[in-house]
Amino acid sequence: MSLIDLDGQPDAPSIPSADVEYASYVDYFGFDETKKYYLDARFYIEFKPMTEGQRAKYEAATSRDIRFNRRTDDAAIKMDAAADRRALIEASVIGWNLMRPNANGAWEPITFSKGTGGSTLSLWLDKTNPKFVNGLVAEIRKSNEWMTEDMTSEMIREEIVRLQEMLAQTEEREARQKNS
Repeated sequence: MSLIDLDGQPDAPSIPSADVEYASYVDYFGFDETKKYYLDARFYIEFKPMTEGQRAKYEAATSRDIRFNRRTDDAAIKMDAAADRRALIEASVIGWNLMRPNANGAWEPITFSKGTGGSTLSLWLDKTNPKFVNGLVAEIRKSNEWMTEDMTSEMIREEIVRLQEMLAQTEEREARQKNS
């Protein structure tokens, strides 16, 4: 969209003078926001909401082919939820504050690395409790609004029901732990 001056020529964009306050300007070429998912009061995993470039790489890594059988009119798509979770975490996680006991039993920080099969992030994903992975994935999705834009109201209601069931189970477990 351009503005046309009375002479039929496009107007030049107005350049603010030096005395204009720049606090109202926004940098639309990116953002640098780091978030933390806490495993407990001391330990956390750092992640960043995705930029459009990271989103494109994530979507390319998780895209699936659809196969059509013309004779039977059947369609098939292979879904791999575990690979999708892992790709989301690897695209978003940038660091952490985690510790582990060494061979002598003394606790020491775990250096963060990602990218290869032998990275500490890959090792953590292979060995950790799935509840931490689920919580981390939920936080990453929540911080990337584009991931929930496609949800219908019915899908959100189903998620609420699932969360209410999970809350009831957690409250029962906590009550049992309190009484034992």
